Amino acid sequence: MTSTYSSESGSRRAPQADLFYRLNVVPLDVPALRERRSDVPLVVEYFIHRYAKRAGKRICGLTKETAQLLQSYDWPGNIRELQNVIERAVIVCDSDTLSIDARWLSGRSLQTPPMASLSTGTLAALEKDVIEVALTEPGAECPDRSALRGASVRPPRHKQRFKSG
Repeated sequence: MTSTYSSESGSRRAPQADLFYRLNVVPLDVPALRERRSDVPLVVEYFIHRYAKRAGKRICGLTKETAQLLQSYDWPGNIRELQNVIERAVIVCDSDTLSIDARWLSGRSLQTPPMASLSTGTLAALEKDVIEVALTEPGAECPDRSALRGASVRPPRHKQRFKSG
């Protein structure tokens, strides 16, 4: 990075400081999500709609336990953590009612090794479990989540053939 020259003071300052002053025209004080618990259901509804639409899924609501868990959690990662949890839940959701696993919340620890919890059922169930584990692993915030599990962004062609006929 290069420094910028401020003609007013005649000195050099870091670009971050310059950006801060450019953006700080109207300072907004937005409290943390844990201080606005009443906003959680509205934000959750927005993210469910957003990610369900993107995934082509119809999700009507969430389980009572999920609603209580989301409302009572402190959200140390603030809105981004909530966004990631809802996106993950929509991706792995296979019904019209959304539910989350409490282990997805950053303050909770995983009791079992991730790969030990994989299902032994159908290929689709196994793929779902692998994706879920990949999304809970460190680094799951990566924009290209498919790279985490060694998969292509596009579904394999052989799967498209089998689904269509």
